[in-house]
Amino acid sequence: MTRKLSTSLPVRLALGAAMATLGVWACEGENAFAPRLVGPPQIIALTAPAEVRAGQSIDVRVIAVGEARIDSVAVRFRRAFETSVGRVVSPPSQTATVDLSAQVPTQIADTLLIVTAVVRDVTGNLSATKADTVRVIDTTAPTVSITLVRSPVGLGKPDSFTVAATDNVALRSLGYVLT
Repeated sequence: MTRKLSTSLPVRLALGAAMATLGVWACEGENAFAPRLVGPPQIIALTAPAEVRAGQSIDVRVIAVGEARIDSVAVRFRRAFETSVGRVVSPPSQTATVDLSAQVPTQIADTLLIVTAVVRDVTGNLSATKADTVRVIDTTAPTVSITLVRSPVGLGKPDSFTVAATDNVALRSLGYVLT
């Protein structure tokens, strides 16, 4: 919409000098001279799988809304392993759906992974942190080997053997059975 404004101002002369002041402004209906305060963005959903296997990728989705446009999303993975990933929302939007992923290390035990998300809007406001937990499953089985110290084994003769076991994370126990 275009509007024209015309006016005439009387000019007074004072000691030979002319002075007049004219101020012009436009406004969309809000008070343009006062700061506009907006609430922080909100994370509507943080979705992550219930479990993920060691060595695989974990994919998460963050859905957020805000009074001001969403500028960026950050996700942090901690406890089982530590890493952070983020994405700028381009162009900024009042609603945002962002998919992020991280690689789960292979050298990880059965444990819980804490996934947290935070959202920032274009005014710098931060959302409250939203969290979820994911079970990380160690899928690499340990390897076991048995070595006879003396061969051949004879009936009624004492023999000895060595049992060795390795795992990509840790061993909780080692046992053997003779039959």
